[in-house]
Amino acid sequence: MNLRKSERLSTEISGNVNKYEAYREAWSRIKFAQENHFFLEAIAIQESIISDRLIRLLSHPAISNPLTIGNGGRYPSFSRLIDQWRKEFPAGVQSGLYQDLIAAVDK
Repeated sequence: MNLRKSERLSTEISGNVNKYEAYREAWSRIKFAQENHFFLEAIAIQESIISDRLIRLLSHPAISNPLTIGNGGRYPSFSRLIDQWRKEFPAGVQSGLYQDLIAAVDK
């Protein structure tokens, strides 16, 4: 059974191809979930994408207290990632429509 929602591209991708393909598939699944009123599924996938990006940001060596994999080989929960993000950027993060992106994501 093929559960893939996106089509393979015919053009070549430069950079992290696996990450690109994973995100492309995730966004296809979000769109499918929203169209079919599976809103919790869409939210769960979106949270996974945000968590992945926060882990990447907060694991960077330039961060004052970089994340490490905890007991059992797991990263912190979403709420702990948000808390760590706040600690690293206490003045908040301004982005587009949001005065404080951290507060908006947490909400």
